[in-house]
Amino acid sequence: MIPYRDEIPFRDHIRLTLSETDASLIGAGLQTLGPDFKKEVTEKMMMKANVLKETKLKMLNTTLCYLKKDGCFLMLYRNKKENDPCEGKWVGIGGKFEPGETKEDCVLREVKEESGLTLTDYQYHGVVHFISDEIEDEEMYLYTATGWEGEITPCNEGTLKWIPEEEVLSLNLWEGDPFFLKPLLKGETGIEITCRYEGDTLAEYINHKTGQHQSNFL
Repeated sequence: MIPYRDEIPFRDHIRLTLSETDASLIGAGLQTLGPDFKKEVTEKMMMKANVLKETKLKMLNTTLCYLKKDGCFLMLYRNKKENDPCEGKWVGIGGKFEPGETKEDCVLREVKEESGLTLTDYQYHGVVHFISDEIEDEEMYLYTATGWEGEITPCNEGTLKWIPEEEVLSLNLWEGDPFFLKPLLKGETGIEITCRYEGDTLAEYINHKTGQHQSNFL
């Protein structure tokens, strides 16, 4: 059963987007239940939409891209940047939006800056909502790529390495990363995940597409 959002014990200021799954379930409820239910759902949807609108301007927007070739993915081992919250972890290639950029603009620029490659064939897979009690909340847009031009150049944030697909999930990743990497490595689209962290530890996870919800990781 997919939990109703208000039953999920996130902190009061957390904003959660209304996923397509939620929308379809609410739509079914509106067809079958009475006016009181309709009024309650409408009010909650409007409240959440207003909160999201206010906080969207404050949150960090990023992209992350996984390049694939010959059964391997290009991964970045973060080991060069001072005071790097990702130090010692393996991640994809990506970074923050610059003013005025779309997610597509950002992923193309970040891949070029961090790897020297110009993407020619890439695909959008979905979004991860990161919530933290220590750092800025983040919306991370996920991509894979199978075509590019140029040669790989050294990255000033870490070491780039081609990792066999079957070994990716065994790397030292952020604790919540396997939840989006598993469907992404399978080529799935429409991914929508929320990961709430307390410090560096995953405290709560939601898959908005499947309704899976886990907590008490601490």
